[in-house]
Amino acid sequence: MLRRGEFNAFPSHLTDDVRVVLGAVGSDGPPDAQTGSPVIVCGEMLCIPYRTYDPRANVTNAIALGGNAGLIAACLGSRHHDGYVRQACVTKLQHMPTPWVVPYVIELLGEYVIEISNGIAQSLRGQHNDLVTDFVRMNHLHVRRLLQRAISYWNAYYRYVFPTWREFPACAALLMLLEQSGSAVMCGQPRAAPLD
Repeated sequence: MLRRGEFNAFPSHLTDDVRVVLGAVGSDGPPDAQTGSPVIVCGEMLCIPYRTYDPRANVTNAIALGGNAGLIAACLGSRHHDGYVRQACVTKLQHMPTPWVVPYVIELLGEYVIEISNGIAQSLRGQHNDLVTDFVRMNHLHVRRLLQRAISYWNAYYRYVFPTWREFPACAALLMLLEQSGSAVMCGQPRAAPLD
């Protein structure tokens, strides 16, 4: 079964590796990952899946392939419907100096699982990464949407833990990335959530 969604989620030069990963994860899940966010990476439009539904063991086996195929499997696993799989996969991806890995890590900052966003925020804190900065600069509107989503999750689930949305780890990390890329000035600061 052809799964076109995953082919659009990676640069075209990785098509053969994507095919290997799809063979390793099998076709037990739906024919395509749920369509997600379009981003630009190295001048190419990619569509990061919103969620994937491959069996957990198959994802783990595909990651073990190593090389680009293993990274592709970890990227797809970072979009998995199981938060524990997402967390395990992003741990493998956080320090990879590969441009097409960056959007999979940043995308998780716009989600509600604080253990994942906190880990990413900690790994980004105090470091300047040109690959991340370039991605944010090229995709600043997308990153601002992630920030708005993170603010919504703060408002719904974490406002009593973090007094302001700027203290919520995902929001703080996204603001830092926008500022480092110079995009915070370009697009202005986000509107404050109620009771900020």
